[in-house]
Amino acid sequence: PSTMQRLRQWNDKGTSQDPFISEWEKNEEIRDMLLKETPWTLCAQSETTMRKNLMKFFDQQTMRKRIDNATSRLKTLQCSDGGWAWWKGMPSSEYATLSVMEILSRMHANLATSLNETGVKYDLERMMTKGMEYLDKIAVEQVFEMREEEKTLIGENKKPRDTRSATILLPTEELLHYLYISSLFDNHPGNDVLDARDYLMGYVKNKNLDLTIYGKAVFAVMMAKNGQNDKARDYLRSLREYAVISPDKGMYFDTPKAYYSWCDYSIPTVTMAIEAIQMVEPEDKESVELMRKWLLSQKRVQQWDSELNAVNAIQAFFGDNKMEMEERLETGQPATISLGGKTLGNGSSVEGLGYVRMVVTDSVNGKLCFDKKSEHTSWATVSTQSMRRVAEIGDASMGMTVKREILKDNGPLKVGDKVKIRITIEADQDYDFVQIVDKRAACMEPVNILSGYRNGCYQVKKDNVTHYYFSRLRKGTTTLETEYYIDRAGQYETGTCKAQCAYSPAFSARAASITVNVE
Repeated sequence: PSTMQRLRQWNDKGTSQDPFISEWEKNEEIRDMLLKETPWTLCAQSETTMRKNLMKFFDQQTMRKRIDNATSRLKTLQCSDGGWAWWKGMPSSEYATLSVMEILSRMHANLATSLNETGVKYDLERMMTKGMEYLDKIAVEQVFEMREEEKTLIGENKKPRDTRSATILLPTEELLHYLYISSLFDNHPGNDVLDARDYLMGYVKNKNLDLTIYGKAVFAVMMAKNGQNDKARDYLRSLREYAVISPDKGMYFDTPKAYYSWCDYSIPTVTMAIEAIQMVEPEDKESVELMRKWLLSQKRVQQWDSELNAVNAIQAFFGDNKMEMEERLETGQPATISLGGKTLGNGSSVEGLGYVRMVVTDSVNGKLCFDKKSEHTSWATVSTQSMRRVAEIGDASMGMTVKREILKDNGPLKVGDKVKIRITIEADQDYDFVQIVDKRAACMEPVNILSGYRNGCYQVKKDNVTHYYFSRLRKGTTTLETEYYIDRAGQYETGTCKAQCAYSPAFSARAASITVNVE
């Protein structure tokens, strides 16, 4: 079935098994904490609202009104000099203008065929022309400064400087971004602008610049569009040297050169890398699909609460190929799930999502099998629950690990001692909305009983547990330390310590209970 048919099936389900409810709102049984106890209730409700609005994308009249409104808002933000400001009344921003022009330039080919019947196409093209004139003016001014500095340095017999000052000899990535946009949108500039562009292109053709992954991808596209295919392949080869391939995640860039932008995600970098491969080496479809797989894997654990991230992701998957877009929007046949040869079709299953909840006895044997008929990328997650004594619950991890230690002076614990609980979380990627539930022994009372934001997270102290909330947990090691008093003697169990991504509860880790003996 197509995406529209699938959405209509979901819409007919009603509220009993509402597939439009976000995963972190409806999967209470596999989360360690009620959503209402977290700071992210409104975020979950917002995502549910967005899912329910998906049907509106197939209403042409509604979409046309939304496009008209968006175009009008964009016009009000464009300043008289052609640039865009962050907010109305502020001066033009080169960074904001580059971002807007990149999106509009990518859309231009589709606008020419889909918006001929309205005045939107004319308004957008007029805005793009004015925006390009603003960027052309900045480029001409900066090229003039570069030429003047070049003359001075040659006269003083000095080496070129690579700085970010007002006058620079080597072009910034903003200028390279400008060259990329100018290759997408031809506004028939004057001779002074063409001269500035030629100067920049001539200057960088034979230079080995220290660029980010994004910059290397932009350069590869620019060189290919200017007939410099060998140079384009050189930049693409350099870009590939930073690539990492994972069976689960696909291809991505695990380096500081794959810089973050737009709410601290690296989506624009991967999008540009995909565009570079498609432009320079279109036969390499495997790398493109692996990078698309990585984007999908990141959407499992990140919210992408920015329209620019959404635009970049759509560009990475569909580009300007309408036929490919239609093929990808075909959802295919659902996977078949079976346990011990018995198909699991009952329970809480929803078409297109494959979510099944079942209660089984200990006597059930056999393999749990997933038969995926579609060629599209998909993941399967199995969560199990059972009753156990606290002391019998062991460590577990998926995507992250958690380690808990009780730090104290030498010798046995005594009443009145102060101890420190250290929690160390190792994350294999960036996660949005991570909660940590540290259950503590009955003999421990927190030194600081007040809840609040500290050490990069929000902490909530309760009678028998301390909650930590991270809006974003970065890849790598994160350490938390909290102090407690020992207030009574005896033998106690701390209970488990669990870290979990509330946005995608399957990604979690657990540390076993610790036995505490107090003299």
